[in-house]
Amino acid sequence: MDVESRDYPLEVVESLDPYPVLDDLSLGRLASYGTDVEVDAETVLFAAGNRATMLFLLQTASVQIVRPATLLQDEEVLDELGPGRFVGEFAILTGQRLYLTVRASRPGRVTAIDLPGFHRLMAEDPELSDLVLRALLARRTRLRRGRAADSLVIVGHELSADTRAVRGPARSTGHFRWRGGPSSRIPASSTRPPSWRHERASRLPSW
Repeated sequence: MDVESRDYPLEVVESLDPYPVLDDLSLGRLASYGTDVEVDAETVLFAAGNRATMLFLLQTASVQIVRPATLLQDEEVLDELGPGRFVGEFAILTGQRLYLTVRASRPGRVTAIDLPGFHRLMAEDPELSDLVLRALLARRTRLRRGRAADSLVIVGHELSADTRAVRGPARSTGHFRWRGGPSSRIPASSTRPPSWRHERASRLPSW
């Protein structure tokens, strides 16, 4: 999928709604690419750290977008979304792992769109795929600049070669903030390699 061929200036992306409410026609078209599933409250649709392989269209269920707890911060609910919106990250286009957790806050029906369905959407419906792609791009920008950027925490001493090696690749994702410095609580003599902390638990229903 040639994402780069679609030219979206940064100022345009920053002005977009990352979670647009779809009209009835768009809802029906998007739902045609997936399978309806009933979910209970607290069902985890996406777990931070897992591969991005799905989109979910909210039919009657509501969800919370959650920045998972790290060694330095408690879990934080970033958004609560209701019917008419779809959830998923830009990572579905790149094959990267997810940075945020999405869990149901109100039971109801969602439409699960897997990777083959997503690829068919992108190939068959230019207007709807453009809407989806714009929303995903807006979410990526929000991930890099907002509170969600704290979803990845590197633990290690700032002078450690291991820590510096990890910081380079992490910085390229744009989804972390370095919290080291002279006041670091990790002793300089520590030889423990740095770790990347994500929520891993997932309780997806069986489709």
